[in-house]
Amino acid sequence: MPQSNSIVERANGVIKRIINKLIYDHMNEDYSKWSHFIDEADKIYNNTKNVSTGKLPIMQYCFNRKKI
Repeated sequence: MPQSNSIVERANGVIKRIINKLIYDHMNEDYSKWSHFIDEADKIYNNTKNVSTGKLPIMQYCFNRKKI
């Protein structure tokens, strides 16, 4: 039976919901154009604080970078 990585699956689900909301907010554009929203979804995902920790994604802390 194949194993899955639940952390990655959860992150993929969050990004999928972000893309769905972006498509809906842009006047219900065709869902086949989802790839046009990847950059914006990535920026939203990486610059949103985690509710439980109150911190930005861990990559910022690993490389000591500031939010753009």
